[in-house]
Amino acid sequence: MEIRNRAGAPNDEAPFAELTGRYKYGPQNFLSAGFLFALEESSNPSLYTDVKVYRWFANVQHAITPRIVGSGGLTYEPSTLQGRSGLAPDRDETTVRLGAALTYLAPGDWSLSLNFDVDSVDSDDPNRELSRRRYGLNARYVF
Repeated sequence: MEIRNRAGAPNDEAPFAELTGRYKYGPQNFLSAGFLFALEESSNPSLYTDVKVYRWFANVQHAITPRIVGSGGLTYEPSTLQGRSGLAPDRDETTVRLGAALTYLAPGDWSLSLNFDVDSVDSDDPNRELSRRRYGLNARYVF
């Protein structure tokens, strides 16, 4: 629980709850899924004080070889933007995210990942609609 004291909007309590489960079926392999409820900060605080979020998620990671790991995730997130009094009404929004990665665990402390993500936002606020695809190649060194 978080208590928010605000200027320009009523004070509020922000509850938070998360339930997650994980099934490990090998040294690098697992399935996980869960649910989260939260009042999160809005990306547009001039119109919306908070976002009431119900987030469902599932992830998988599987070692294809000892050095190559595949992973993927799906998130379904219905939410409500809490409008500022007199400025904006509450707005419903649904976000869906899908992602996948193929990672090479190089000798030493390096890894290379090829990533693909799809994001979609369906919102009652037409300025917040979103549909995008992202591709990435990442190198990481851990020390």
